Amino acid sequence: MKKSSRVHRLDVLLFLALVAYCAVAPRAAVAVPGVIFQSAVLGPIGHPLNGTFAIDAFTFLGVKFELVNTIQVTAVGGHVVGGFIDRTLFVAVVPLDPLTDLPSTFDLADALFADTFTAPELSDEVTVPTDFQLNPGRYALLFGSGLFGATGQGGAPGNNGDIGSPQYIFSDNTAQIWRNGGFDSVRFFLLTGPAIFADGFESGNSSNWTLTVN
Repeated sequence: MKKSSRVHRLDVLLFLALVAYCAVAPRAAVAVPGVIFQSAVLGPIGHPLNGTFAIDAFTFLGVKFELVNTIQVTAVGGHVVGGFIDRTLFVAVVPLDPLTDLPSTFDLADALFADTFTAPELSDEVTVPTDFQLNPGRYALLFGSGLFGATGQGGAPGNNGDIGSPQYIFSDNTAQIWRNGGFDSVRFFLLTGPAIFADGFESGNSSNWTLTVN
């Protein structure tokens, strides 16, 4: 039987009403990691080792961050690239010395978290799962080699977009000196679970030091 034009118009109205409802109806929440801290927005990936800021047993790269509340860290990571032969690196979180606002050791014996990972042959964002708690305070997220079983080398591309003025730091392990600044536009980050329990970080200006480039 042929539908009347009135019935046809009714079908169209019902369809439009359904579309409108779907557009405004509540949706189930999707659990996604929250960003505790990120130094920069991810830039182009696929960068080779050459031209990146060196990460190895002689130079650790890192960034300072501050927490105002206790938080569970569920992942750490960064935009990094591995060396030509051995690409194993470590990532660690250490407290900052309240007097110097820098890490207090070079063996990172006071690390609150440390793990190793294999960096990619061409630069990419690497995420290392974690499960540890940080209390309010100032910390550094560090990448390096020569500790915690990491024996490789790598680098961090300086092609990312800094968020504000990240407080980058690096170590000169030969001279046993920690220095502020020396590089920029490097992406390091910490993540938490579905809810964000900490609020923000402090950032400041870096000193003018020169860092080794691969």
